[in-house]
Amino acid sequence: MCWPGHSGGAVISGAPGSAITDAAVVVVHHNCDCSTSPEVVDLLASRLRTPLQIEWHLTQAFETAYQSGESPVSAELVEALLARHLEDLESTLTRQGYGVKELVQNFDAKPAEIKALFANQLDPIRASELRDRMRLAGLPI
Repeated sequence: MCWPGHSGGAVISGAPGSAITDAAVVVVHHNCDCSTSPEVVDLLASRLRTPLQIEWHLTQAFETAYQSGESPVSAELVEALLARHLEDLESTLTRQGYGVKELVQNFDAKPAEIKALFANQLDPIRASELRDRMRLAGLPI
């Protein structure tokens, strides 16, 4: 099983010219006893868009599986990781090109406020105000 900091790791690549969501995703483990089920590869390929996203989520899955002693990495574990990261406000806005800097400039907010909003730690009144302004501006939240 892989562990954080191990010299092995997962290398992800798609077939030349194909979309990463195609079934042509290959997962190769170098010097590593990591294993996944085919369902894990299919799940990652269907829900993620870029090789970098797949590599990051697969690494997270390997680390989580190692910490919990789970081998091989299950589709349920990957699904839990995907649900946690893909649907949050920060990810949604970042995919649309709105990082902290752009949100600060466009919505008269401080960087700390935007980060607190992403972490659900902002005062509820201020959070509601910022979300309303973002909706009025047409952001997909």
